[in-house]
Amino acid sequence: MSAQAIGTGKVISVQGPVVDVKFTTSREVPNVYDVLRTETLTHRQVIMEVAEHLPGNVARCIAITSTLSLQRNAVATPLQGGVQVPIGNAMYGRIVNVLGEPIDRKPPIAAEETRPIRRPPPGTRVPPHRPGREKPELLETGIKIIDLLFPLVKGSKNGILGGAALGKSILTLELIHNIVKEHYGACVFTGAGERIREGNELYHALVEHQVLDKVMLVYGQMNEPPGARFGVAATGMTLAEYIQRQNKEVLL
Repeated sequence: MSAQAIGTGKVISVQGPVVDVKFTTSREVPNVYDVLRTETLTHRQVIMEVAEHLPGNVARCIAITSTLSLQRNAVATPLQGGVQVPIGNAMYGRIVNVLGEPIDRKPPIAAEETRPIRRPPPGTRVPPHRPGREKPELLETGIKIIDLLFPLVKGSKNGILGGAALGKSILTLELIHNIVKEHYGACVFTGAGERIREGNELYHALVEHQVLDKVMLVYGQMNEPPGARFGVAATGMTLAEYIQRQNKEVLL
């Protein structure tokens, strides 16, 4: 995120993760999805994303970090542009949050390029679908029960549903393992509302299976604000689009 300020506003309302910031003129109001930064009484930074424009030069924002101790009249500084996360091979084997910041207690990520998580979807090279001319391509998972009864189609959306202790995490780990080992591909795992215990166990399981070097992980944990848990999907998609553009790896 750029540190160059456009203008400043003042916090006029804090309702949990929803923060209203008032500006003097309409020209100073940042665009939707732009980022604002303010501080709490304890000098902790609060990062917010503009979600809506209200009458009276007010920007309604969704906090990405906690708003605890944030008070009215706090100065909010808009930053040029929205949330940008690092991309590239340096992201393999790392765990980041919605802002692209490492949370795995490892050195900073040495990425040469960043990319905004809020942008129009990339263009597709696939020609328009014409009946009879295209056939769906199956993704062989190596798991017999899936390939036989519920084969996965590349580019489709699939879900694993079930209660506690039914093996959802094990099945996810097995899918990642087979994509990396058998298809020589790469994966992006995005955990929205991730439990710390489950995220930690998945990380060490990837290390044990020697596939961590081809996996990028994005966590929006349960103790983070709703804005962070909602935004991790866009962060994960940004990383996945980077892998897709390489045209050398199979994307799960």
